[in-house]
Amino acid sequence: MPWWDEPPFTIKQLRAARGSLGWGLRKTAKAGRTSTQTLCKFENGSTVHRSVLEPVREALEAEGIIFLDPTSEKEPGIAFQLSGKHDR
Repeated sequence: MPWWDEPPFTIKQLRAARGSLGWGLRKTAKAGRTSTQTLCKFENGSTVHRSVLEPVREALEAEGIIFLDPTSEKEPGIAFQLSGKHDR
């Protein structure tokens, strides 16, 4: 698959990001301007074009999620950047 068609995050990263924010599929889909069916398909391993998932990535990043690229020693992951609205 060419890089421009690869999803902007992995299934595990999406699930971890949603879990970190306490977001269900509906809220994630709404924030990312896509359907819950599309996110379900992606999380179940179906191919979803990058252009469909980019708004989801942008919405999650706007909430403080940072998607970490894999290295030779670690799998891809996420980090959470606290901002004023997320401070505890």
